[in-house]
Amino acid sequence: MRKILSIIYILIMTTGCHSILLSQNKYIYESIISTYVEDMTSKKNIDPSKYVLIVGAQDAENKKGEYYIVASFYNKYILSGFDYTKVYNFKGYNVITDEKMNRSKIFERFLKKSKYENFNLGTSVVEYDPITWVIYFDSKNYIERISPLNGNKDIRLKLMKKGLKFSKYYNPDVLNYISLK
Repeated sequence: MRKILSIIYILIMTTGCHSILLSQNKYIYESIISTYVEDMTSKKNIDPSKYVLIVGAQDAENKKGEYYIVASFYNKYILSGFDYTKVYNFKGYNVITDEKMNRSKIFERFLKKSKYENFNLGTSVVEYDPITWVIYFDSKNYIERISPLNGNKDIRLKLMKKGLKFSKYYNPDVLNYISLK
């Protein structure tokens, strides 16, 4: 009887710990996307009827467990040829995930599914360079690097206020953190 109770206890604890880990990760991703939206909308008027938020996540090359997430607003009337199958909503903005990036499903935990809509309204190729955040994580989900380098101290402060943790190797003045390890 004790063996059965021990096995049940272990299963409950394992499931509970896994759920806590998933909710922590959800909080990290949601906090970053929320901070990006707040930061961009405080700097300029981003009309939800004209812009779409594109997010993605990808494993880092040659670094086991490390990955990065990307967030950027794109003007729908310039966007052209972007492949996606699902549309989400976040804080009143339409969101699409970069499905070519292998970890982009992580955003489905907090984004609300919405009706599919074609946002590829661009009729010609236009050189367009939106402000994009790229946040790099180590295998413990600590932030190791923030891009763009210009302004990353401000971004770091905003993320720290939301309780996100930074790696001991994080240095806001160094673009390539690998040399610090």
